[in-house]
Amino acid sequence: QIPLIFLLFGGLNIALFLNGAFAHSYWLYYLTPFFIFSLARMFNKIILQKRWYLLGIILLIINTAFSVLVIKYKDQQIKKALWQNTFIDQISPFLEKDEIVATSWDFNEELFRYKTNRPVEIIWSKEEIIKEAIEKRKWRYFIFSCWANCSLEDEKIGELFSDNFKIIYKEKSDRALLFDLSKPAKKNEAPRPALRDGVSSPLAS
Repeated sequence: QIPLIFLLFGGLNIALFLNGAFAHSYWLYYLTPFFIFSLARMFNKIILQKRWYLLGIILLIINTAFSVLVIKYKDQQIKKALWQNTFIDQISPFLEKDEIVATSWDFNEELFRYKTNRPVEIIWSKEEIIKEAIEKRKWRYFIFSCWANCSLEDEKIGELFSDNFKIIYKEKSDRALLFDLSKPAKKNEAPRPALRDGVSSPLAS
């Protein structure tokens, strides 16, 4: 019964907190004990009792696929944290003290707040970004990041920022850009380059 308890726990997390499960995949960890216990029990039945071979093979394939997906997911998270950590270190000298920094939905605002100890606000809605950042210019500094699951519409928002506001700093692969919304874009002025040349993207000015 133990594997079923963990399966129920992980499943309820997804069913009851669907939005949270989509934003933060903690259910991967909640379901891990189920896969471990179920695989161990199936191996026990196959080896000691010599039965259920087909079901054991199916569970082995499922467990292997699950493990690979978890490892791949965490690898992406670690790589994201590493380049965003470097980007935060690089832009910090350009930011005035205590000035609120707003970020788009694809940037880790919690890491930024932790490292810089400054107020930061994350904007989840594209409509809100256009209204508050571009039209009202509610903040002076805005970090636009579009590195994962970006649509053409997302990229157009980045181009809209580049066309209207000064780019203070670019991440080396254009995965994040720091804009000064108080200064208009200067077409003939190149933004401060990153430490190393990166791969161009549709967000490049």
